[in-house]
Amino acid sequence: MKQTIILVLLLISVIAGLFYVGGTMLAIGLSAIALTALISLSFAMGARWAQHLITEGLEASARNASATAQHEAAKVRATVELIREILRTAKTEQGQLPSPTGYPALPPLISPSADEGSFKIVGLDDETDSID
Repeated sequence: MKQTIILVLLLISVIAGLFYVGGTMLAIGLSAIALTALISLSFAMGARWAQHLITEGLEASARNASATAQHEAAKVRATVELIREILRTAKTEQGQLPSPTGYPALPPLISPSADEGSFKIVGLDDETDSID
């Protein structure tokens, strides 16, 4: 009976580990419940092998977490490098950084006129269209 309970708890921890790979917070709760139950059962039973299984499980979890963190850090570094390369390419091709929306930058609609203090709407040639 006690061995069946321990095997069920180990199965819960393995399933929780699979959820953890997917990034689910449920896995942390399931792992905590399963490991707490295993620890209490192992001390209650005095089973040396249960303590060994717990130690192995904790070491495997630590290795998995370390590998996951290294993988995520590598993805972030690759993304940063890709963004830098895109900005370098865009800057050398256009001479300026691209607009945040992805559309080409529009020219200004109002520009200073030759007369000080007046402005001219870009694209209109008549002097009557200038704003004083």
